[in-house]
Amino acid sequence: MSIKLIAVDMDGTLLDDDKNISVRNKQAVQKAVKAGIVVMFASGRVFAGVKRYADYLDLDVPLVIYNGAAVIGSRSKKVLYEKPIEIKTAQSIIRYCGQKGYHIQTYADDRFQVFSHNDFSENYQKVFGVEEEILGDSMCNITTPPCKMLVIAKSKDFQAVRNDLECKFSQQVDFSSSMPDYLEMVEPGVNKWSAVRSVGDMYGIKPMDIMCIGDNNNDYSMIKNAGIGVAMGNSNECILKIAKVVTATNTEDGVAAAIEKVLVQQNLI
Repeated sequence: MSIKLIAVDMDGTLLDDDKNISVRNKQAVQKAVKAGIVVMFASGRVFAGVKRYADYLDLDVPLVIYNGAAVIGSRSKKVLYEKPIEIKTAQSIIRYCGQKGYHIQTYADDRFQVFSHNDFSENYQKVFGVEEEILGDSMCNITTPPCKMLVIAKSKDFQAVRNDLECKFSQQVDFSSSMPDYLEMVEPGVNKWSAVRSVGDMYGIKPMDIMCIGDNNNDYSMIKNAGIGVAMGNSNECILKIAKVVTATNTEDGVAAAIEKVLVQQNLI
């Protein structure tokens, strides 16, 4: 086994709790790229929300966005892979959420759309730096297939909302969660690993030569299937159980520690 590709989750992994990349993490990622390893970021965020970090690191790398529904080059903006939700399925889910009063966001063309502005969309804009597009009732008739849909609920209501939507739509979309109150939906078969594998195939890299680093449920597929699946020290129990390696937390440069170990073992530094 020789690691040739490293896929790194963003929130709770490469980013600290203030959504910044530490100096040590920055240097480790740049060293890996300089050593000839393909590095890619894998996130549930929109393109712009990940690209700014690639730009900060001065890297041109593949970006997995929307939990694996698309892969886009950070500088070229070339779409390397894309698998959006079927439009009729998206419309059905949107209408149902509207009837039930659930807050839902759809993602397409690097923007997120909502029925109306509220505390959930306000906080999302502040945290992720992406502007909302208010559609009103016309949201039920969107014509562009969304790459991802997100339902946000209060903590006390979240599990009931999740159970309801999974019971009704589990045959039409796959569900995951990147944060405690976020229920994310993508086309069946879409996940971060399928997107990472698509890039690996482009470079002729085998799964056993891929390392994936993450912390939450939407990282499950890539941590389980990669040659080396690395869980952050702050990961939930589900991720910790399936990981081959557990590194330090996202506030203790856990990504850097994992990458540096690979570079040393492969005599790249």
